Amino acid sequence: MNGKKMMKALAVALIALPILASSLRAETQADPNDRVVIVADTPKMTRWAVIHQAPDPAHNDPYFHLEAFEHKKGAKPWVFRRLAHHMVITSEALDKSRNKKRAGTYAYKDVEFWVTYQIWRDNPESRAQTPVCETNIKDCLERATDQK
Repeated sequence: MNGKKMMKALAVALIALPILASSLRAETQADPNDRVVIVADTPKMTRWAVIHQAPDPAHNDPYFHLEAFEHKKGAKPWVFRRLAHHMVITSEALDKSRNKKRAGTYAYKDVEFWVTYQIWRDNPESRAQTPVCETNIKDCLERATDQK
């Protein structure tokens, strides 16, 4: 290989290196879709949960916290039903809920979640009265609906 070809190959490698490094880094970082768990996806509707808060040892909180939604297919994005403002769930139950399903979901304002979560976090009485999901998201949503 002569000097010009060597310099050209080196220039191409130097240009490609940052691109390759960033794609490798992106593959090793957590997938943001891991925050969304599809609970049900039928021809008529989609139900999903969004994980907003991971366990927080600083607040003596070993649980994940999420909210759940339902959207009828074909409806406008802003026409939805919030199935749970705040669900407290164990890591084991969350793992049982995860699946490979993908579906179209929407991101909604999470103000209600954060208000409810903060009340739960800062109020021992609220913590004591809030059930902890220990099975899976679908089961806990069904049980909460049955109790209403």
